[in-house]
Amino acid sequence: MFNNSTSSEIDITDNPIWVVQLLCVLPEYFNLFFLICGLYGMYQGIEIGHPVYAVLFLNLIVPTISTLLDIAAFFFISTFNYVLFSNLVNGFTVFFHCTSWCVTSMLRFIYIICGDWFNNLIPNQKLQSALAVILTCLLAARLTIPTFSVVVSYGKQSVFN
Repeated sequence: MFNNSTSSEIDITDNPIWVVQLLCVLPEYFNLFFLICGLYGMYQGIEIGHPVYAVLFLNLIVPTISTLLDIAAFFFISTFNYVLFSNLVNGFTVFFHCTSWCVTSMLRFIYIICGDWFNNLIPNQKLQSALAVILTCLLAARLTIPTFSVVVSYGKQSVFN
């Protein structure tokens, strides 16, 4: 009686599939908020020029980028492909997280056990930070390529394609 719409007009929220699709991406917005808060707090509170903290800061940047990719991809691809894409990007983020903590542990060990030797070897702290970030990225790429190549290979042989 109070509905002014015609039968040809359908509200997008009346579609239950839309709600399920929205539930796929909704947690990413919360994730993005907390990651940005973490990045801001870390940027304000620590010296990012130190190699250990540079790697830890990078450890927050990569999930933020993956969250932005997830949110952007949601609007351009189908829900099935979005779930596959999100799993792939989040899998890389987990690999990168583990790799960055391994490099952080290695750097802490080097600074505690043989700090003078390391500072004599590479006296510039910016160069130490750059090498730590590059080492983290190379190690993450080296560890994820074999794993993801197997996943892609099995995906090509899947019965769902």
